[in-house]
Amino acid sequence: MTLHLTAQVPSVWIVLTDTTDRYSASVIMALAYGRHPKSYEDPDVRAVYRCLTRLGVALRPGSWKVDAYPFLKYIPGYLKELQDGYTEERALFKRLLNEVKAKIERKEVIPESFGKYILERQAELELSDDETAYLAGSMFGAGTDTSASAISIVVMASACYPAAQARVQEELDVVVGRERAPELDLMSIGAREHGKLPQLMAFVLETFRWRPVSAGGFPHKAMKDIVWNNYLIPKGATVSGNVWSVGRDPAYFPDPEKFDPQRWLNTEGKIKDDLRSFTFGFGRRVCPGQHLATTSVFLNTSLLFWAFNIRKDPSSPIDELAFTKSANAHPLPFKVIFEPRAASSMDGIKALLEDYGM
Repeated sequence: MTLHLTAQVPSVWIVLTDTTDRYSASVIMALAYGRHPKSYEDPDVRAVYRCLTRLGVALRPGSWKVDAYPFLKYIPGYLKELQDGYTEERALFKRLLNEVKAKIERKEVIPESFGKYILERQAELELSDDETAYLAGSMFGAGTDTSASAISIVVMASACYPAAQARVQEELDVVVGRERAPELDLMSIGAREHGKLPQLMAFVLETFRWRPVSAGGFPHKAMKDIVWNNYLIPKGATVSGNVWSVGRDPAYFPDPEKFDPQRWLNTEGKIKDDLRSFTFGFGRRVCPGQHLATTSVFLNTSLLFWAFNIRKDPSSPIDELAFTKSANAHPLPFKVIFEPRAASSMDGIKALLEDYGM
């Protein structure tokens, strides 16, 4: 997915392309392999996105008739596309992990990463080489695509609902101010739970509900016969929890089509304890990266709202329902205008961010 973000500065229009993809790829590549790709055009990053595109299409219900007619798997060549994709993906993940392994064997000083962690414990965890490679690779694959989409949805919501954006910015001005960027200690899970930036957290939670990245949920398998509301779900049945529908239950989310971050706050202005988002799934197969992903979106939203006013481009209307047709959906290309807020110019904002995170 290519998201076109248009930033307006005095007498200059700057077009930023693939911004969210570059950011998320860099973060997850560093966590998975201790590598920092120099750009979104890094061949390994492009290869992972190619695999993710294939996976997103394959996971759509009904994409492959073999799910309904199992005999098709015996027809020569029918599944070759999937088999070729698996071969490419496995080779990519094994090569990336083998690069980490080679550095360990050479006793090089390398950054801590999930790949390094599982390599050092492979025997203890009784993992095969393929399983070890896929554990690290799935972290990069799943975390990159979903985080990029979630941040893109934040940008879309901020442009479409300026009053909600302004409410968060008022909170940032009080808690943070405009002289410095939001500090990292405000981004920790504990800080969010204690309500230092509840309006910001409510905005993020509402984007998760309003346009969930994995709207249809992912298939689960019933491990035994289950009786629910007088219906029998037989053992072996495929069950998908529809995240879109759950987030639109009027019993918990009145006027569900309305973008309303205030629904997540109690009368004291704190995040409600009795309202949950199921964007990351549920049960034993809940997304293990949910806290990292939430923190990443929270951090990026805080920086975007602190630095800019984001508004619609009058010449290019935004279709709030235009998304890719894949399991992890991305907004289709849209344009917004970034107006410097924390400083009078883009250069001024860059100067404020020069030592950020150090």
